[in-house]
Amino acid sequence: MKLIREPLFQFLLIGAVFFLGFRWVNPPKASGPERIEISQGLVDHLSTTFVRTWQRPPTDEEMRGLIREQIRDEVAYREALKLGLDRDDSIVRRRMRQKLELLSDDTAALREPAPGELERFFEANRAEYALDPEMAFVQIYLNPDKHDDVLGVADQLLDSLRSGSISEPAWPDLGDSLMLPYEMRLSPMWQIGRLFGETFADAVVDCPAEDWCGPVRSGFGFHLVRITMAKAGRVAEFGEVVDDVRRDWLVQRKKVMLDRFYDLMRARYQIVYEQEGWSDALGEP
Repeated sequence: MKLIREPLFQFLLIGAVFFLGFRWVNPPKASGPERIEISQGLVDHLSTTFVRTWQRPPTDEEMRGLIREQIRDEVAYREALKLGLDRDDSIVRRRMRQKLELLSDDTAALREPAPGELERFFEANRAEYALDPEMAFVQIYLNPDKHDDVLGVADQLLDSLRSGSISEPAWPDLGDSLMLPYEMRLSPMWQIGRLFGETFADAVVDCPAEDWCGPVRSGFGFHLVRITMAKAGRVAEFGEVVDDVRRDWLVQRKKVMLDRFYDLMRARYQIVYEQEGWSDALGEP
């Protein structure tokens, strides 16, 4: 009698009554085992994948192993779905969304741009195709760790270079060793900044052409720099960047197609917000 009065026992008893009642009203349907079909196309796909990986066809035993593994995967997948293991899993949800969005990407990639469409896209986005300024120079590096007064050494060397007392053939042997090149061929400023640092790239822009300037600081130390060639930045002509334009046009088209694809799917759902005001804040109907 004491056990009957326990709330936990009463809860379990009520649950059991409901469960038995549900099974009595909705008896399980008698049915055979689920079918898993191993088509010839699937077998060919498994074999082709094996050949791409191992550069040889599978043996008979390996082929049987591949098929057994495929059956194991399918059984585990179906049972996991029945248990609801795909729900509330952010990784699974993200992967399924990616696969769905790939359908939109494939559709967008099927159509070639119409005549004049790339040109119009380029004109509408000309500022995006500005070419970076370019510069070529030679540099003499001075390592601060090897000189007590590195700036004083730099000033003396700069005076000698400007006066012409040191001939050009001797220039590469001046200064300290550095992994970066003594002579930098004509290169965009973003590349110079990546090699020497943004501080260096910003400073050499103000150096006069065909004359030594400095010392210019970088993350490595100090440099004496002689600009040998410079090209100002400009907006590219269409023919110079047609491949980039085509790529960017396709990216934008994929985005437009994906938005349309989402809008069509979204129209099938009614979003209910528990918190008032969210609908207006998100611009939802």
